[in-house]
Order: sequence, then C-alpha cells, then structure tokens
Amino acid sequence: MPRFYFHVHDDLLVLDEEGVELADLEAARLQAVAGIHAMMCDQLTHGRLVLHHHLVVEDEQGVEVLNLAFGDTVAIER
Repeated sequence: MPRFYFHVHDDLLVLDEEGVELADLEAARLQAVAGIHAMMCDQLTHGRLVLHHHLVVEDEQGVEVLNLAFGDTVAIER
C-alpha cells in the first residue's frame, strides 16, 4: 500500500514525518478532509476559524498530490 504524508500549514508548519499507509489517493483525500474538520472543530472551541489554513498531502516520492484549504472542505451558509 502506498504511504501518504499530511503536512499542516496553519499558524505553523507541521510536517508529517511518519505518514500513513492508505489504499489510494481517494482514501488519502478522505483522511485529509477528516483531519481538517477535526482541526477546524478545535479552532472553533477557541472562538476562531481560519479558512485559508491548508493541508498538503505528499506521496512516498515527496510529490504533492493534494493541497486542500480548510475553507474548501466545508459549505458555509448564512
């Protein structure tokens, strides 16, 4: 199974040096979105939500395969 690395770009850069073995890119995308949603929930508990923060997913060769802004993973309604 391929390994994917999830690097968080928020107020700091947090590099994933361990990675996670997942079936494919779609599984990596789903894992990334779930992680983003968890981080957004944590932000909200502190009264803040930063939609331009993003998460970069790299494959085993260090090639960027996904770049997801937090705001692009939710529907915002007013």
